[in-house]
Amino acid sequence: MPIPLPIIKFLIRTGIAQRIPAVRALVPDPSYLRFYSDRILMAPNEPVAAMNTYLGRALPGAVDLSLGAPSEAGLRPPLAPATELHAADGYPPAAGIVELRQAVAAKLAQNNRIEVAAADEVAIVNGVSQAIHIVFDTFVNPGDKIVLLDPTFLVYAWAAQYHRARVAWVPSRVEQGWTRPDAHRLERAMRRARVVVVNSPSNPTGGVLEGATLERVLGLAKRHDVLVVSDEVYERFVYQGTHASIAALPGGRERTITLNSFSKSHAMAGCRVGYIAANRYLMRPMMAHQFIATPFVSHASQRMALAALAAPPDPARLVVAEYEARRGWLHAELGRMGLESALPGGAFYAWVPVRRFGMTGLEFATRLLDAENVLIMPGDFFGPSGAGHIRISYAAPRERLEEGAGRLARFVASLGGPAPAAARRHGAHPRRERVRRRAAPPCGRLSLPQIRQAMAYLPPSHERPFR
Repeated sequence: MPIPLPIIKFLIRTGIAQRIPAVRALVPDPSYLRFYSDRILMAPNEPVAAMNTYLGRALPGAVDLSLGAPSEAGLRPPLAPATELHAADGYPPAAGIVELRQAVAAKLAQNNRIEVAAADEVAIVNGVSQAIHIVFDTFVNPGDKIVLLDPTFLVYAWAAQYHRARVAWVPSRVEQGWTRPDAHRLERAMRRARVVVVNSPSNPTGGVLEGATLERVLGLAKRHDVLVVSDEVYERFVYQGTHASIAALPGGRERTITLNSFSKSHAMAGCRVGYIAANRYLMRPMMAHQFIATPFVSHASQRMALAALAAPPDPARLVVAEYEARRGWLHAELGRMGLESALPGGAFYAWVPVRRFGMTGLEFATRLLDAENVLIMPGDFFGPSGAGHIRISYAAPRERLEEGAGRLARFVASLGGPAPAAARRHGAHPRRERVRRRAAPPCGRLSLPQIRQAMAYLPPSHERPFR
């Protein structure tokens, strides 16, 4: 749980702050902390540093099954000559070039059954990661409640912490490829919430939200007057049923902000281009924010996105069929290793429990990397339930996927059988005890319990330097 801001400021004033891991992850010289904004002080500095440290341990020749970055030629648009990509003079419009916004609106109408006006209800952005921050900057205040399914894409929880919002986690599981949120916890979480995020197909589980579940989420959003953010980045990679957009449901368009990107669907992760679609009264303040923060996406990236939307779909269908074959192959291989996991209904990830080895996801991933030079993504960063999981991407080339799976099998075999029960309890995500939340006092005034909490971050007395 993040340390309350008043405690962080108290620790900075007393010189204790440099002993806190989250602060050490941010800056090695604590004398500069006085210049930092409240948002940066409250940012998820420790998990970001932990993830970068883990990824930085990889040696040359590592098999990378961590990131979801497709590279197949069948997804990519044909590359136009540089003279065409940079044909326009000056800056592009802040909301995106007209031709691309019109193409996005046509795609949404045809594929998603979402009717939007290209002129003022579509905006081109630098990928969905920027879109998330635009949405949170525009609609989320400190203390607001954000409803997230557990697990979910790591940036949502980190962005909530950065904006000093509260996260209400709703446990979910994958059954036969479908994401099943806990109905009771979802209903309770939606009360007095500001935003609910749905991500289908899901990163990291690959689970798909079916129409009935989306209708339930939308019904609760209407009842409690909650904004809906729908992340549909993986919509092209659905292996059962068809993709459904919550904004296409009756009454969905009025309160739904749809986010999408060309990074996965068209193998354009490095181009940093995506889009936001929402009704004009939600879009207008977001465009004001974008103009101030990052006023436009490059002409070249937008021209490539326009070519991507105009490309014939048949080559991409072949790629999706290959991914479906990889999904089945990897699921069977994991089963042979004793790593049972739910078969994902979409995306290109396997969400694998590893608690039985008495390790967290990060511990398992680190030991695998050190032993076999295979990069996977620890589940710890995706929500409370993720600490006992790993995420494996099968968007890697087939030969690299097979090589990585072979190394993983060798590593699992070296671990032997499941750990003793006590070790499993230690490696699993600790039981979260209910803690009564006290209202944080104004900065500069600390209650006695908060001072005691601050002192808990000091090392034991025998480790403190003499003054």
